[in-house]
Amino acid sequence: MSEKIKFIIPKKHENLTIIRLTTSAVANKISFSIEKIEDLKVCVSEVCNMLFQNGDGEDFEIDYEISEKSLKISFKDGTITEYIDKYEINLMILEALLDSLDFRGDNITLELNV
Repeated sequence: MSEKIKFIIPKKHENLTIIRLTTSAVANKISFSIEKIEDLKVCVSEVCNMLFQNGDGEDFEIDYEISEKSLKISFKDGTITEYIDKYEINLMILEALLDSLDFRGDNITLELNV
């Protein structure tokens, strides 16, 4: 059985701490190791930094889908896929730390398994 958590937050660098803490709390809920939680926080920071460069305080949505063995985090934003080519280093970091990285429409979805 999966559980979903969704929130909407403005694209502001000062909100990164809120997003990282939320991610950490959600990952802890399904018993991720400290190392995997740290990897997730790095990945979330990378995606947020990409989003924050293309916004001016506009809201974006983050969805957490929690299952017994994995966590999927989707970032829904109308601008990210327009600029994805300029984030090669960010994407390399994400691909190295995640089990899955997916771009569909205006969404970026990260997945990490327990």
